[in-house]
Amino acid sequence: MPNETYDWDAIRERLRKRADEGFPASWQPEEVGDELLGVVRRVVLAAPTRQYGTAAVVELETEVGARYSVWLFHKVLRQAFIRERVQLGELVLIRWLGKKTPEGGGNSYDNYEVVVDRPEATGSPDWDAVRRATSALTMDTGVDSITSPAGPRAAILVAR
Repeated sequence: MPNETYDWDAIRERLRKRADEGFPASWQPEEVGDELLGVVRRVVLAAPTRQYGTAAVVELETEVGARYSVWLFHKVLRQAFIRERVQLGELVLIRWLGKKTPEGGGNSYDNYEVVVDRPEATGSPDWDAVRRATSALTMDTGVDSITSPAGPRAAILVAR
């Protein structure tokens, strides 16, 4: 009998509360350099939108307890969260770097920096991985450099 295993009333109440929550106000940077610093409280991988199908949403709580939704519509922002593998409970800084137009032309895009507060890693960098990545890049492009959407950068390796 199902009632022997579950407290149906408590489950119903908890799920109703979650269904009624919705999302807090969206963080929408207005000026280049605008930042949002907060703790990751919730991640919804496929939230429905009115115009764009589904999108990932990260909910951050600031130091004063305010909550904001960060909708990962922009490719650079979404890729930064994927690359950093941001986890629940981690402290994250998001900085909007403004619109950027690719040097070779093309459509402009919103550029972001995402930094996660993690302890400094110890150990030895995997220099063979750097060599392999650089060799593959050189073979594919004929260029001996590593660039990111934000421009040329130094590679930072973290021992995990």
